[in-house]
Amino acid sequence: MDVAELYTELMLTCRRLRLPVRETPFQLAVTRRSGGLVWLRGKAVVVVDATAPLVDRVAAVADALCGLELDPLGLTTEARRAIGIARARRRRELQRVMGPFTKPDRHNVQPLVRSKPGLRRCDDEDDESFLLDSSE
Repeated sequence: MDVAELYTELMLTCRRLRLPVRETPFQLAVTRRSGGLVWLRGKAVVVVDATAPLVDRVAAVADALCGLELDPLGLTTEARRAIGIARARRRRELQRVMGPFTKPDRHNVQPLVRSKPGLRRCDDEDDESFLLDSSE
């Protein structure tokens, strides 16, 4: 299967999932990414750079699909492999950012939430102690 057929299959997978895909030329290449999954007005949308090379567009759509639950039987071997590569890439990036404490099989890592320390309760005697003049 060539790259164009793989791209077509990934796009059909998005269509089967009722996941809209927008192919528009990006004005600035801010990152190395050629697109991905974004949320617009509460709905998931796949955005792809129309001017990017076809290989990069395949990687962008596969990266968008790797976070979703898919039926692997409905995909060809090449499509499953592309999505698996995208999952592995996402795992490596997550480990690079989060450090060695990240489990390799977790995709949605959330930072630990620690409660902030509360204010120390002061006694009435302590509150008035700053009013005393030290010169007396």
